[in-house]
Order: sequence, then structure tokens, then C-alpha cells
Amino acid sequence: MIKSERHLFDLADGDAYFNVAGMSPLLKKVHEAGAEGLSRKCHPWKISCESFFAESDRARELFAKLINSEALDIALIPAASYGVATAVKNINVKIGGEVLIQAEEFPAMYYPLERVCREKGAKLVTIPRPANGDWTSATLPLINERTCLVAAVPAHWTDGTTLDCVAVGKKCREVGAALVIDGCQSLGAVPFDVKAVQPDFLIAPTYKWMMGPYGYGFLYVAKKYHNGTALEETWLARQGSETFSNLVNYRSEYRPGATRFDMGERSSHILLPMAVAALEQLHAWKPAVISERISEIVNEISEGAEKKGYVAVPKEHRSTHMVGIRHPNGIPAGLAQRLERDKIYVSFRGSSIRVAPHLHVSQTDIDRFLSHL
Repeated sequence: MIKSERHLFDLADGDAYFNVAGMSPLLKKVHEAGAEGLSRKCHPWKISCESFFAESDRARELFAKLINSEALDIALIPAASYGVATAVKNINVKIGGEVLIQAEEFPAMYYPLERVCREKGAKLVTIPRPANGDWTSATLPLINERTCLVAAVPAHWTDGTTLDCVAVGKKCREVGAALVIDGCQSLGAVPFDVKAVQPDFLIAPTYKWMMGPYGYGFLYVAKKYHNGTALEETWLARQGSETFSNLVNYRSEYRPGATRFDMGERSSHILLPMAVAALEQLHAWKPAVISERISEIVNEISEGAEKKGYVAVPKEHRSTHMVGIRHPNGIPAGLAQRLERDKIYVSFRGSSIRVAPHLHVSQTDIDRFLSHL
């Protein structure tokens, strides 16, 4: 029997939500943090100068701990596309070089890479989708001396098929290629260690598996890029910016670490407290425990679907926290409408029914979903 943490979420008994890969439901404590932040904005005279920095530092520390990094390696960003744009601005994409991207990658990664290749005269190489779900074997042979950048995802957004980022990181270092990882569909739900993977940049919006608000995120920046070029020049990233009365005296020096890559208005008095509250809950649960518990749900759904004639991504090539299931004859007619009528929420990505549960899912939710297949 699945142990549910449903009481921590604001979900009605009849709502069976399996689409965290699209957007997570808010935890009650995250909602409360946002409401308290909204109240603060109603009374701005109660907002201290220190709050523009202290809560940002707290967020950096919590995210750094989540990925086994240091707070100085973390920048605060609004979206995945912002993180990718920051990465390509600082990576040397050479004329005639190759940039690798997985087939059917999310547009937030694809469009910035397509543009930089077009502008720099590089070639965007698409890694074909492997029929057996083994992205690692499909990717490693394509990384060579011409490769200047590899865009990778630990779990593919359409169906949860996995990539061995440690092996890919090692191959990238051997040939001198940069590694940019989109952690949007994995960070928060499965453990990730930047010291083992050694990416150049790692991007993580908070509104999916990080259980936070829409419009906020984190960017890990390897130390060799800490003196790089930011997308914008937020005043908060400069030395001495905590002294508001002195802001008319412009400073060329940045605050240490990856802070220069922060977005403007990073100290959102609504979104930032929500992100912090979500990170605190993730640490309380622990990513390894989250992964293990969600995997029980994913395995039960996969086995139940296969008994009804569906094909799930093979266990050895799928992530623990989400799964794509397909029917040999395509998605059954009317299935999406029947699920929605019964308040069962999944997503359809290509030929795949993507099932992405979290700890709010109950045994009743699972049984109801399987009954429709």
C-alpha cells in the first residue's frame, strides 16, 4: 500500500494528479510563504534592506546542498531559457564545431542552441531517440573532438527515459566539450551530485519537481565561469550594493561567485520565500527517499499498464519518478476525455502517456487511473 503525504498539499479527495512533470501542486507551506510575502509587499515599509540579500543567500545555500555544491556556485534565475542563454553566452561555440542535443528536447533548450549554432556557424546535431530508451549508448559515440557543447537531461521530459550524466560528463572532459544539463525534470525528485557529474552549467526551474513557484529557478555555474559575462547587470550583484544610500557611487567589482549571473529583481518578496519553503521541505524528505517512494508508484503503474496491453519504458532505462506508457495501436480514442471527466490528470506527449506522480498520490488515485486503461 502506497504511503501518501496528501495532507501536506491542497488537493480535493477526487483529484488524482499525475502531472508534476508539467507543474507541481503547491505544498500548503509553500502557499503560505507566498501569501506571507504578498502581505509584506502590501506594507513595503516593513521590508528591510537586509531582506534583499539574506533570503537570497538562504536559497543559494539550500539549493547548493541539494546538488552537493557550494552556495557561491549558484545564481538565481527566472526560467530555464534564461539559464541556457547564460550558458551559451559563456561557452566557446566554434565555427564548424558541433552542439549535441537529444531528439525531442524541450524548446527552452532547443531554441537558444539553434540560435547560437546559426550565429556562430556551428552544427546542431540531434541525438536520435533510441528505440530501447538507452540514451547513454546513443549519446557517447557522438561526442568527439568536434563537439564543443553537449546539452543533456537526466530524465527526458516526454517519457522519463534516462541518461548517465556521469559517463557523459567524463566523455565531455576527455574531448574538451562543455556540458549543459537541464535538470528541470529531475532535480528535487532524484539525487544529483555535481561533483560526480561536473557539468559546466546546471539549470533547475522550481515549478516542477522542485515543488516551488512558477517564474523562479536556480543555475549552477562551474567555477571556471565565475568571471564570465552575465545576461544583464543587476545592481544586486555588485560589491557594496547592500548599502542603498551608496548606490549612486557605481562599482565595477562584482560580489563573489556566480552572483553576477543573477536575474534582476531576484529578491522577489513573494516567489523567493516560496522557493525557500519548497527547498526546506525537499531537504526534510530527502531526495533519495523521495525517489524511492515515487518509484513504488511508478513501478505499480507501469506493471498495471503492461497487464492491460500497454508498453512502459524499460525499467533499466527509465527514471524512478516518471514514466511514459504507450499502446501498440496508439493512444486509445477518448481516453484523454474520460480521464479528465473523472478528474485524473496526466499528460500526453507525442505517442506517450506521461505519468508523473509525487508523494501526494494515494492508492485510490493509482487504482482509478489504471481502471481507465
